[in-house]
Amino acid sequence: MPWHQLRDNLRETARGGESIGTTGKGIGPVYADRTSREGLQMLHLLLPEEQLREKLFKEFVYQSRLVQMMSGDEVPQLNRESFDELTPVALRTLANDALSNSSLNYEDLLEYILAAKDELGPYIQEILPVILGAYDSGSMILGEGAQGALLDLNQGTYPFVTSSHPTRAGFSTATGIYNIANYFAASRAYTARVGGGTMPTELFEGPERDELLALNTPWAERGTTTGRLRRVGWFDAVAVRYGARVAGATSIALTKLDVMDKLPEVKIAVGYEVDGRKYGVNEIPTIKPRFLDKARPIYEKMPGWESDTQGIRVFEDLPQDAQAYVLRIQELIGLPISFVSVGPSREQMIVR
Repeated sequence: MPWHQLRDNLRETARGGESIGTTGKGIGPVYADRTSREGLQMLHLLLPEEQLREKLFKEFVYQSRLVQMMSGDEVPQLNRESFDELTPVALRTLANDALSNSSLNYEDLLEYILAAKDELGPYIQEILPVILGAYDSGSMILGEGAQGALLDLNQGTYPFVTSSHPTRAGFSTATGIYNIANYFAASRAYTARVGGGTMPTELFEGPERDELLALNTPWAERGTTTGRLRRVGWFDAVAVRYGARVAGATSIALTKLDVMDKLPEVKIAVGYEVDGRKYGVNEIPTIKPRFLDKARPIYEKMPGWESDTQGIRVFEDLPQDAQAYVLRIQELIGLPISFVSVGPSREQMIVR
């Protein structure tokens, strides 16, 4: 809802120099409301219209006051007794007064919600019986996660994480299915990140990154949601191995190998050095910033293939140096690489 976006951006602004790089889409505040057992739910769209109006209005007043408190403005105190005594007209006046300087408008939101009720209402149902019924009947079920394992709320680079669990555990929590045959974890053939948080192999502004950007424009990658320029760097086998493990992956899909096509030399981070101690690819104690902030990558250099791979459809037809790069990554991660993509289309996915 619009108030979630307002809260998200107010909180990020308040962090100042310690911002975490949120997308500003309100995802964190939505999860916060869920944890607090507050907020609108899809089931509320099934309420009779008058009850839905009342539910939306109470939520609107509460969220309006919360937004104004975060922005430092004075608003009248509301407790349950005084809230229940206020008439809908008084409540509406109070809410609109509290939000006179914001973009929220109750009438606009009501129109939006009622339209959603008409459009989505016929499709709302309890989903677990559908999923579990399909599972019990032997149907094949395909799930897709969002974000990456290192953004997991518990196992990721907290606080530079999302608000959910983009892992096998997250899928099971959402579906009630725990017996998963295959879990494919996707990883680029290099490392990329949007937002804050330490990234040991990041290529900062300088000659090396400038050279890479000049060689191949896909290195100038932008986030899908925000349009922000992604931070890029050499393949980090330490982070990917950790991420694949906490995600519960059974194999890897390696994407964007073609982005590396013009490079005369490629690098892989095979370990970290922290406070003078070297850690191998499977030896790091944690991925949290208290460790990662001090990590310096230990690189292994390999020859590039300087050849166009976008038209190749069989792994053995890739240049020998490209095959060697993929196989070395496979060895370091400790999982089979089942897919290698050499372009954005479905046909450019090599199945091994």
